[in-house]
Amino acid sequence: MLFSGSLVASALLLEFSIRAFLPVYDPRGMLGVQYYADDGVLLCPKNFVGRLWKNTGDYNVAVNINKYGFRDKKDLAFSGPGELFVLGDSYGLGWGVEEDKRYSSLLESILGLPVYNISAPAGDIDNYRQLLSYAQARGAKINNLIVTICMENDLRDYDTPKKSRHIPGEDPGMKKSHKHAYIFYRRLPLIKQWLARHLATYHAFAALMHQNDALKRTAVKLGLIIDNYAALPKGIYSESILVSTSRRIMNLSEPFHSLIVIMPSRALWVGGSRNIALAMHNGLVSLLKESGAKIIDLRPFFEEGGNPLQYYFRNDGHWNERGHLKAAEAVAGFLNQNRALYSLSENRYN
Repeated sequence: MLFSGSLVASALLLEFSIRAFLPVYDPRGMLGVQYYADDGVLLCPKNFVGRLWKNTGDYNVAVNINKYGFRDKKDLAFSGPGELFVLGDSYGLGWGVEEDKRYSSLLESILGLPVYNISAPAGDIDNYRQLLSYAQARGAKINNLIVTICMENDLRDYDTPKKSRHIPGEDPGMKKSHKHAYIFYRRLPLIKQWLARHLATYHAFAALMHQNDALKRTAVKLGLIIDNYAALPKGIYSESILVSTSRRIMNLSEPFHSLIVIMPSRALWVGGSRNIALAMHNGLVSLLKESGAKIIDLRPFFEEGGNPLQYYFRNDGHWNERGHLKAAEAVAGFLNQNRALYSLSENRYN
């Protein structure tokens, strides 16, 4: 009993010491572990001031979230019908880069007119629809819409209800010890998520593990760390997924002057499913074009330099500053060449 009490006291002392002397590890200041839901809409926590930090050392940037739960200094209630809105997930939010370095902010500077960002770091196309309704209900005058579609996260059969959480593949006849191990590894992401939200100690040790080659190799072998590219979607070609995703995108975008930005999957360039990734990529692009959507495919822009992975963080699937700049230049070029298709205001900042 005394030993157990000493362990608990030591753990608490370590936790509070890390929070006091190494505040970068304090989960209360990390956007990556803080989420908020308003009437079922996934958002950033409202009025949040903190940081986006990666335990691999890839980034550590300031984050300010406004009263609506969006990463934007502008108040969407004062938006005008000739201005732009960017909708998407963590890519659109600017995960890992300073706010003025993400593509919507760069686009605002290039075009010289306000670009409002209503992206949130979770969800899929159905959540994008919720974000639109949420923003409009709070005064956003959305006419010109840029929808960022992530080929790693947004492809699925939207006509099939999401399955309830379960542990597939569990064999009732397996040994009890094996069964416990199987359940542990299936639930490991949820365990890590809980630890990340509550313990500075977890973040400190995770950083140590990620940034020490020997410890990281051991953790990867034990399945405690998943390699960056190992988390890519498995290579499965599905016509039904392409058709369902295309329809969902069109239903979302048709009420607006929309531009669909296709963000390529890294599976196009790494892993053993490149041909399947290419077929899925080209298939969605073709379906959207056939449906009359205005799209810009970022794949050729990323590939033109011969090293598309240079636009991503080394240990994280999000764009780095080079990726956001490349995307902003591509989107701005399209909008300037096709200005007649959109009811854009004249340059408001000039």
